[in-house]
Amino acid sequence: MNIQDVYKDLSITTFFSAFHRLGSSYMSKQMKSFNLGHGHQQFLMALYIEDGITQDELTKRIATDKVTTARAISKLKEEGYVLVEVDSKDKRCHRVMLSKKAYDIREDFTQAITDWQKQLLNNLTEEEEQVLLRLCHKIVEGKSE
Repeated sequence: MNIQDVYKDLSITTFFSAFHRLGSSYMSKQMKSFNLGHGHQQFLMALYIEDGITQDELTKRIATDKVTTARAISKLKEEGYVLVEVDSKDKRCHRVMLSKKAYDIREDFTQAITDWQKQLLNNLTEEEEQVLLRLCHKIVEGKSE
């Protein structure tokens, strides 16, 4: 029996779940020395993309709930990776900003993500990678709220 036969009946959600588990394990090992678990890493990445956004915006971008966001931000704050300030224009909003400590590990963090992506996609051509990326964007854009 070849590998294609083993995997031919699996659903796409099974594959996405496997990618997530494998990526979580890989990134947890890479970020262990920084005391960052996988759940915190996605928040840090969102802040590297746009520092200073509100907790509500983080919740939307990561597609999680407010409680999970609050817990993750609390942990990142406790570890010294973020600062939280009340928005000067809207006192109900809390802005989350990266600390110097977060910027100090940015290169290691992004390199670990790059390395994982290379491992994950190493059997694909550049064209196949682009098609996969476009399809993933299409899936996310079409998700129901």
